[in-house]
Amino acid sequence: MGANPGLYGQEGWTAAATSEESAGEPGGAARAVDNDPYTHWHSDYGAALPQQLSVDTGARQRLAGVRYLPRQDGGINGRVEDYEVLVSADGERWQTVAAGSFPEDRTEFTVPFREVKARHIALKVLSEHGASDTFASVAELDAVRAR
Repeated sequence: MGANPGLYGQEGWTAAATSEESAGEPGGAARAVDNDPYTHWHSDYGAALPQQLSVDTGARQRLAGVRYLPRQDGGINGRVEDYEVLVSADGERWQTVAAGSFPEDRTEFTVPFREVKARHIALKVLSEHGASDTFASVAELDAVRAR
């Protein structure tokens, strides 16, 4: 993906998740911050929702939203329906700054929230579009700069 005005770059970011699928597909959390829309994080096939993808941006940032890109590889498992966006200064104490539902499609979505200073952002997946309602996946998770 190219430069995205209004977004922080992902250079030096690390990602972690409550679970990752590694046997059935390469679904590590780092794939959600690799600037490649055709890779994705996928929760472990045996894990239940909710699942959380957490990103350490490496430094405190002035944040005003997140951008979520659903998986783009043609698969449908794990496309997020209900979610919460959380932020944290230390990666341990989290604050919910937004919640809602994404429509069932593959376009990217920006979730705005009131400006905060935080180092960590997270997307907590509460439900997915699909029959199983047990998976979570994210192609890219980006941080929106505060103006």
